[in-house]
Amino acid sequence: MSPSILVEETFMTFFGLMCNFMEMVYRTWGNRLRIHQVLGSLKLIGVAKTSNLFLFTFFPY
Repeated sequence: MSPSILVEETFMTFFGLMCNFMEMVYRTWGNRLRIHQVLGSLKLIGVAKTSNLFLFTFFPY
């Protein structure tokens, strides 16, 4: 088995577990959370990731 396949399978397993966890959390909290709060936090996460990418791209040290 080549290493890339192993990495891919590990990632897919992890991704599947994350999806299950997110679904469980959503089922538990979904009726209490307002959808715009969820979207707002997702937007914040996206902004944080984008700014990190920007910093790493232009200021690598």
